[in-house]
Amino acid sequence: MSENEEKATGFLKVLCILTIIGSALSIFGSLFQKEDAVVEAYGWYYWVMLLLAVGTLYGALQMMKLKKMGLYIYTVCEVLSIVLPWMIVKTVIDEAASVTGGVEGQIMTEAADTIANITMLVMSIVPAAFLIMYWTNAKKLS
Repeated sequence: MSENEEKATGFLKVLCILTIIGSALSIFGSLFQKEDAVVEAYGWYYWVMLLLAVGTLYGALQMMKLKKMGLYIYTVCEVLSIVLPWMIVKTVIDEAASVTGGVEGQIMTEAADTIANITMLVMSIVPAAFLIMYWTNAKKLS
C-alpha cells in the first residue's frame, strides 16, 4: 500500500471514529429523550430516529472494515436523519397554522417555515460534509 493510500485509509478511519462517537451519543441521548413533547406526539419518530442512529453506527463500523455496504447503509440512514426532522417540523407548523387560521395563521406559517428551513439547512451542513467526505473516499471500500 502506498503512502497516499495509507493516508486516505487513515482519513476514512478518522471519519468512521467520529461517526461512531456521534452515533453513540445520539443513541445515548435518545434514551433520555423519551419525555420530549415531539416524542410523545410522534411516538414512531423516536423509534425511527433511534434506528437511524443505530444504522449510522453499523454503517461506520462496516466502513472501518473497508466494506462498501457500510457506506450505503450510512448514506440512507444519514439522509433520512436529515429529511425526517424537517418533515416533522413542517407538519407541526402546518398544524399550528390550521389552528390559528386567517391572516395570523398565514403570517405565522411563513415565518415559521423560514425559520425551520434555515435551521434545517444549518443542521444539515455537518451530515452533508460527512457524506461528501465518505463518498470521496468510496474507492477505498470494497
